[in-house]
Amino acid sequence: RALDMTRLKSEREVVMDFLETVVGAAEEHFQDLLAVSAELGRAKHEFESRMDLLAVLIADVFYLKEGVGDRLINMDLKDRLQKVAGKISDDRMIQMAEFLRLVELSLKTNVNRQMLMDALAVTGNETAAGWLL
Repeated sequence: RALDMTRLKSEREVVMDFLETVVGAAEEHFQDLLAVSAELGRAKHEFESRMDLLAVLIADVFYLKEGVGDRLINMDLKDRLQKVAGKISDDRMIQMAEFLRLVELSLKTNVNRQMLMDALAVTGNETAAGWLL
């Protein structure tokens, strides 16, 4: 299957919007948080590739947090990724990465993708994650 760069960038934009919303949503924007998770969860055919894109974006955020921005994959998103890096704690990013691994393992079973995305969104949001404690 040929790589369609326009489609790839479009999918990456959806995933980047998810990451920015998850990290930046305040309590009064909880509906926005659920809306972006729904966008990812509804994508049946693109779901796995979107999770791959999210993993790469999370890795890019880690690179920026560690001061090795020259290792970025998505150099064209550096400014946006830097904003995400500034808004999220290392612990929260690690929790997101670990939950993303759980999502990957769950794909081998018949799992509710929407529920997984909602849980990932809550895991990545400082305010919402605090509600679970």
